[in-house]
Amino acid sequence: AEVSQVAQELTLAQRDALLKEFREISTELEADSMLQRTIDAILNLLPVERATVFLVDRAQGVMRTFNEMEIEMSTRNSRATIGATKVRKSVIIPINSGIAGAVVTNAKSEIVPDARGDPRFNRSID
Repeated sequence: AEVSQVAQELTLAQRDALLKEFREISTELEADSMLQRTIDAILNLLPVERATVFLVDRAQGVMRTFNEMEIEMSTRNSRATIGATKVRKSVIIPINSGIAGAVVTNAKSEIVPDARGDPRFNRSID
């Protein structure tokens, strides 16, 4: 589903909560803190299983997680966030790989309801 379509399905309360959170996040001075707070807000306010931020390095033709040394792998169930585990690993993938690569290539945001069922899903990183 496209982001605009999903936005239409959000309740007014969800939209207000996201807007409030993103206003607060925009005051962050540190990029890592801002990106982690964005992921946390998405996980806490939207009905999603995961959220990952990849930074695009067009010169090298790759995408990498925003903090290569330590990434937060957060999962949630329908009731609440069930935990976050810090995993030390570098996640670097080709710029045209997976769903994230399709988003970069097409310059169009996407929300994928069943990522694992999508033929673009990159099994090497999940």
